[in-house]
Amino acid sequence: MAALTETLVYHGELGGKQRIHVCTGTLESASDSITFTAADGFDQIDAIISCRLTGGVDAALLTVQPSYSGLTVTIVSKGEDGAASTNWDSATFTLVLLVSGES
Repeated sequence: MAALTETLVYHGELGGKQRIHVCTGTLESASDSITFTAADGFDQIDAIISCRLTGGVDAALLTVQPSYSGLTVTIVSKGEDGAASTNWDSATFTLVLLVSGES
């Protein structure tokens, strides 16, 4: 599992304390994780709205499956056969989160 570095694209306000947080990154393995902190402007992930591949799609890298626990998002990548991906050349993604908190 690789620890990903995300690049903030957008962090905008909604009603109350909820926000939309959009970031991009580069996949490095079949199971990668991003650990956010209060410095990212939130202290709770409420939902993953979207996670999609934006580059490097081929038969060995066809889909991504995100999940989260606390402030850590794990992105599992899979090939066309449903098995773990084996190729991450130029594999980039966009992640959209619904977040909240006072941070």
